[in-house]
Amino acid sequence: MAQMVIEEGLNVHDLWLRYLMNGGSAGDDELARYLAGELQLEELQRDLLSIAVRELVSERQESLGLRDTGKRRHPDGDDS
Repeated sequence: MAQMVIEEGLNVHDLWLRYLMNGGSAGDDELARYLAGELQLEELQRDLLSIAVRELVSERQESLGLRDTGKRRHPDGDDS
């Protein structure tokens, strides 16, 4: 997931805010440590973070006028 955050140029603070809006409970420092591989989050928190990443990537692509190809890249690195 950290690789996708980097590749997409997502702002970690914006990601944390979206994650909180989706019901996440980890602090911004915990999120940064998770993305750095220094901390594990519970499964629910990882799922909420994954949703936040997908939402921000989708919004970013829409703002750039990129078309949706229907192929999704999972934030954990798997394509679906």
